[in-house]
Parts: sequence; structure tokens; C-alpha cells
Amino acid sequence: MIDARRLPTRAGRDAGRVDPGFYNVEVSIVFDAAAWKRLTPAQREFLETQRVWLERTNLESAARDVTTERARQQAAGIQTLRCSPADEQRYLKLANDGAWDAIAEASPKHGPKLRELFGPK
Repeated sequence: MIDARRLPTRAGRDAGRVDPGFYNVEVSIVFDAAAWKRLTPAQREFLETQRVWLERTNLESAARDVTTERARQQAAGIQTLRCSPADEQRYLKLANDGAWDAIAEASPKHGPKLRELFGPK
């Protein structure tokens, strides 16, 4: 879903939203490896618990936001425009490939391995 909250307001001109949405914000908390190793096991466990909580909270919040935003858009007369199933798959693949290409460009050494481990199967 296109997040209309981040688009300029164009009252009366937005007739539709194209689904499927493909843009997801990746939120990272990064630790320096040496700093992580200096933490005690209890500190690491605490931070891992917080990480799990944050990921769950973000997923739940995103699900609520989508439902609320779709209802708001529908009330404003914005219609959902769906592509054919084949086009949906093609556009999602283009979006995924573009994201992974950017990662590989930023890190030619590690990008391909990350895609192998975490990319769509």
C-alpha cells in the first residue's frame, strides 16, 4: 500500500491507490561487534528481549496503520487499483531486485550472501 500520509495533499485529485504495496521501511539497531562482545550475557539477553519486543510491536503497529489508513482512504473516495496477479508478481520482483541490487552495490562482498540468506525464496 502506498503510504498516503507521506505524499503531498492533493485534495480531490487522488483517485486511487495501487496495490500490492511493495515499500517497507527497514528499521535497524546496529551494535559494534566489539561493543557487543563487551556486554555481559545478562545485558545481551536483555537487549535480545527488547529486540523481539520491538519487532513484534512494529509488525502490530504496521498492521493497525494499514487497516486505519485504508479505511480513511476509502472514506475519502480513494479507490484501490489492483494489478493482474502476474503483474503483481512482476512488480514485487522488480521492487525486491532493486532493493537487493542496492545492498549488493553498497557491499559487493556481503550483499550476495545476505540475499542468499534473507532474500525471498
